[in-house]
Amino acid sequence: TLSFGSSLHAEDRDEKLARDLAGVVHDRLAKPHARADAARSLGKMGPRAAAAVDELVAQLSRLRPDEDEIVLTAVVQALGEIGYPARSAMAPLAKLVGSNDIELARAARKSSDQILLSLEDADTLVLIKLLRDKNPGQRVRAVKSLAQLGNAAKVAIPDLVGSLRDIDGDVRRAALNALK
Repeated sequence: TLSFGSSLHAEDRDEKLARDLAGVVHDRLAKPHARADAARSLGKMGPRAAAAVDELVAQLSRLRPDEDEIVLTAVVQALGEIGYPARSAMAPLAKLVGSNDIELARAARKSSDQILLSLEDADTLVLIKLLRDKNPGQRVRAVKSLAQLGNAAKVAIPDLVGSLRDIDGDVRRAALNALK
């Protein structure tokens, strides 16, 4: 049986490891493959890599798809795998969904979906806010995520009804299905 003290120790180790790996991702002097491997390792840690989220989100705006594609894609994927703690990445990921780089856009879409699906019940308000996002794909994902929350998302019913009047047909269809 683990004691409370050893559990805290494990959390401290996870936080230190996450920060160290985020430092490698940040290091412009490191080889791109090493930086991408560090990001992938953070993704494998899942929510335990929460300490690295701020740095990974910052990298989304610093990295350029034409120069840092391997690192940027790995960062995007890691944020999705981290899940709920990476919810602050939703707006930067939404920008990448519209990227001309098809693989990067697909990775950003998948990561957004992973984060949305991992949101806890308390974050229903975040999903409601995303129903007003200018990106119709984000609105569809928010509607679907609210639908998956079921009874926990009852507070969102008026907003879902409002989505029935959305200008995008996919959003309207998703809202109709969510309200069934």
